[in-house]
Amino acid sequence: SGSVTSSGMRMGAGFAQTLTEDDARALARDCPGVQMATPVSRGGAQVIYGNNNWGTQILGTTPDYLSIRDLQIQEGQPFTTADVDAAAKVALLGKTVVDNLFSGEDPVGKVIRIKKVPFTVAGTLVSKGQSPTGQDQDDVILLPISSAKKKVLGASQANAASVGQIMVQAREGMSGAAQDEMTNLLRQRHHIQGNQDNDFSIRGMTEVFKAQESPTNVVSLHLTASASV
Repeated sequence: SGSVTSSGMRMGAGFAQTLTEDDARALARDCPGVQMATPVSRGGAQVIYGNNNWGTQILGTTPDYLSIRDLQIQEGQPFTTADVDAAAKVALLGKTVVDNLFSGEDPVGKVIRIKKVPFTVAGTLVSKGQSPTGQDQDDVILLPISSAKKKVLGASQANAASVGQIMVQAREGMSGAAQDEMTNLLRQRHHIQGNQDNDFSIRGMTEVFKAQESPTNVVSLHLTASASV
């Protein structure tokens, strides 16, 4: 979601959730350069298992997120489209969450509580380590987006379909074309006139990596970029 103007005041990127789950479906369906797209809603929560608890990032999304982010299942199985449709209370756990909640115990099939709501651990994720920005990519729980919104993140009826972010995978060699297609489609869907600013922003991974480059980390960033292709 991008910046918006409300009552004459300009608000920064992500301030309002201007993107929707329908936008994600439209990008995947109507943009030839887009391989797949998945909506993402995120927030933080305290998670409990037995006598252990851990504060982590909760990320609601769809099964395509695993493919787009190249996430692999360590144990168990991923949640499915049927789980999203049913708002099933199932979860995928990153390694950091597993280490802090289970102390060596097999988490698959166990029940954890996220904001007092019980979720069954469907599977665990192969460790991704740190991101180029230093974030622990394993400190996360993935939920079906419907479950995350309705049971954990507290989406209101007014913005039930809204999301803060859409993750997109472009077809090989079509990154630039995909960005142009997405811009045109979203402007059309959001009824943005020719002289009006976008209410969204599109960032490619190349921009993210360039923003983090420095004389001390340029080699590691290039290695990370190659491994993520």
